[in-house]
Amino acid sequence: MVFRHEDILTFLRHDRFSLEPSVSEVDEDAMPFEAACNRWYRLMDPVNPGYFRQRLTELLSREALQRHCGAWRDEAERLTAALPEWGISDLIARFVKPLVLGIVADLLGVPENARFRFRSILTELNGRLFELAGMGGRISSKNIIFGDLLRMYLELVAGKQFRGHAHEDALTALLASPENGDPVAEEDLVDMLVFLLHTLTENTAHGLGNAFVALLRHPNELARLDADPEGIPDAFEECLRFDCPIQFYPITAREDVMLHEKTIHRGQSVWLSLGAAHRDKMMLPDANRFRLDRETGVPDLALNLVPVIDVTLMRFVAHTVLPVIVPRLCRANLMEDGITWQTASSLSRGPRTLPVRWSENP
Repeated sequence: MVFRHEDILTFLRHDRFSLEPSVSEVDEDAMPFEAACNRWYRLMDPVNPGYFRQRLTELLSREALQRHCGAWRDEAERLTAALPEWGISDLIARFVKPLVLGIVADLLGVPENARFRFRSILTELNGRLFELAGMGGRISSKNIIFGDLLRMYLELVAGKQFRGHAHEDALTALLASPENGDPVAEEDLVDMLVFLLHTLTENTAHGLGNAFVALLRHPNELARLDADPEGIPDAFEECLRFDCPIQFYPITAREDVMLHEKTIHRGQSVWLSLGAAHRDKMMLPDANRFRLDRETGVPDLALNLVPVIDVTLMRFVAHTVLPVIVPRLCRANLMEDGITWQTASSLSRGPRTLPVRWSENP
């Protein structure tokens, strides 16, 4: 495990390490999670982008996301207006999750007549998609909800293939044949969709949730942001630094290498702790302080140095919806004892529940 910002840079710049995770031969039945991961790794090759990563990078570019901006802002306004004027409510359940599920449905091209079912299934899963990954992309009779989700995928796949839609959403893009003309295997497609849902829903929701927690715990900074909404892009970078939703990222040794008096063998993974690097006091003396007025001396986020496929989406969503919700957050008092955090995976961090008590005046 690597924690310091400078050490992470050393590993990333070293020519004997690859950002592409190691793919190993595993028994599908004995190790379904590892087998599914092997199929997902094609999305994580930054040097020679494979078909899936290339298509998804295009679909999740800022230019492609821009066409959704108006609709997502409208949905944020609708959800904000529906928040109660007084009493207690959970910001994750009332705002973050509904917003993110709608965004992902747009990106995947889920048709309107299937969205209620889509939202219902993912709401029932409630952050357990990482557990779903352990199913290896196969329908399991062990869990009815997982089976419903995968059957829905297959129905959407069949419908898209039958209608022959243009390449305008992630689901359709995955269905298209790669450049070599080989069709996409159904099992691979299901794995990709499970990966997308876990990545897009969890990381985007955690990015917003962590930002809400940081702002509500620092009401003076929240008031500063409310008074200067043009500072939201820089403010969200401080939120990502202070409490990163993606905590770890693996790199793989291409060959044996000696670093810091330790031998790392070919094929071994080294885990980079992005969250710790963002709080490295050697790079930023007051790294444990949440400040929206930082101007100089902030090192580049470790998050920006690794190919996280949905980081552009995370930022785009925050920049779109924070101007809508921030004035309302000024009337919220965080109920610390009621916050719970997701525990399904140590790789990511975000609140599962975020209760607040509303007041009439900011």
